[in-house]
Amino acid sequence: MNLGVYLITGIPGETWSDVETSAEFLREVRPHDAQLSPLALYPGTRLFDRYRAEGRVSENFFRATGDAEVFARVDSHTERALRHLAQVADQVKATARYTPAEFAEQRKWLGFCAVTNVLCGEAAEEAGRWNEAEAQYDEIVRQEPLNTWGFLKRALLRQRLDRPREALADLNEVLRLAPGNPEAAALQAQWKSASRPSRPRKPAHGPTAEMKGAEGFRQSRKGGGKGSQTKS
Repeated sequence: MNLGVYLITGIPGETWSDVETSAEFLREVRPHDAQLSPLALYPGTRLFDRYRAEGRVSENFFRATGDAEVFARVDSHTERALRHLAQVADQVKATARYTPAEFAEQRKWLGFCAVTNVLCGEAAEEAGRWNEAEAQYDEIVRQEPLNTWGFLKRALLRQRLDRPREALADLNEVLRLAPGNPEAAALQAQWKSASRPSRPRKPAHGPTAEMKGAEGFRQSRKGGGKGSQTKS
């Protein structure tokens, strides 16, 4: 079981002591994945109504800008907090990963479980243990031949190892089992059109997931985008 946390910063009245409390929380619970975001205001909330009453958000903001959100605080504190919490999250994620011994203990207790195999395979890939990762996905295919995850994860690994024919064969099996599967169909089109195999994206969840939130906010600040609509 992987632990993921979602933290919000950039809250009105938030101090740096509050940010450090969040950082200490990350160090204490050691989540496998952390998502960070500045506080966004949405219609129907008391904070949004307060900002409108104070003239900090115009009545037609969403209609005029087309943006889906407006941030409560757009200042150096929020940007600094996001960077700091992202750094701490990256540090604790490295220590939160399960070891091969811990996976072996779970398999001994639980027996075969496709989810455990996926996590074991992802952890092995992260460490560059390609044969071990492929063996995990192979077992899913053998034990549960109607489960698309074994074929999909093995396809991504084989593409990563520059074995495009085998990768495409696995994708074809995914599409046979689940016609129209959007991820498999998109990968199939991409790999067929590419002159060389492309590296797969990291998963959106699990021990190797990429954190989201902070970078998007920083990019919007560079471009003077969403956040520029409010005053701090």
